[in-house]
Amino acid sequence: MAVVEVERLTRKYGTLVALNNITMSISEGEVFGLLGPNGAGKTTMVNILATQLTPTSGTASVCGFDCVAHARMVRSLVGVAPANTRSLYWRLTGEENLLHYADLYGLSASRAKARVRECLELLGLSEVGKRLVSTYSHGMRARLLLARALIHRPRVLLLDEPWSALDPEGRQELINTLTEIASDDRTVFVCSHDLALVERVCTRVAIINAGEIICEGKPSELISRLPFQYVAELRQVPRPIVEKIAASIPWKWEMIGNEVKIEVSDPKVVFAWAEDSGLLSQGSLSIRRSSLEDVYFFEMQKRAREGI
Repeated sequence: MAVVEVERLTRKYGTLVALNNITMSISEGEVFGLLGPNGAGKTTMVNILATQLTPTSGTASVCGFDCVAHARMVRSLVGVAPANTRSLYWRLTGEENLLHYADLYGLSASRAKARVRECLELLGLSEVGKRLVSTYSHGMRARLLLARALIHRPRVLLLDEPWSALDPEGRQELINTLTEIASDDRTVFVCSHDLALVERVCTRVAIINAGEIICEGKPSELISRLPFQYVAELRQVPRPIVEKIAASIPWKWEMIGNEVKIEVSDPKVVFAWAEDSGLLSQGSLSIRRSSLEDVYFFEMQKRAREGI
């Protein structure tokens, strides 16, 4: 069942087109990732679904309720964790922040206290719940934002760059939390730059650029469509040597710093070529399977070549 539906959605800021005629749907229980560079339209999409912005044209709905015509109902169905932690009340404690929002969502006093304890525990904040938010680290504030978004058990969770302030342990905990939320037939919409983490946690992703969706699907499906299934990485090879043999490299490649990335389909052939070229004696060679990050840069470079 489609929980989030967007149809021919456009949003303009004066002459700037932030979203351009976008159509997509997200099903119940999905963890959906929206990827793209800064200014691509990700936060605008979150703000429209959160009823904080209205579309210039087209429609967006949550659980069948239009985000403009039924904004109050939509707000009761979504939980929003923005990237900016300034939206928290820093002169209140973590508990007081959550109790305030529980009251806004109409939870009874007893239910609010129980729910605050649950959310603090879920996000690993139980020990700091009575501390002022001004004393929190940036990562703690990011987790408190997520706890705030979950306080009323929303059907849809909207996250804008949720991993940006978390350490490795916090990131793993967030992955586990989002997986648990989705398993409860709730839907998660994530905007992020962290391609590796999105690949791990999202059941489906879309890449947006200049306000337009350029590809969409399961991460494994998008990776399988690439014209290469492996990436060979040559490290610590002196640039003069690479430049000398550049014309003989039979695959698409690029040099970033002192690392050469080569897109290939057969890793065995690359090892043989690197050995014959004498590169193995000059540096190290590793080969990995293609990833969502490779999909992202492939699609972006494709758009750049096409002048879009």
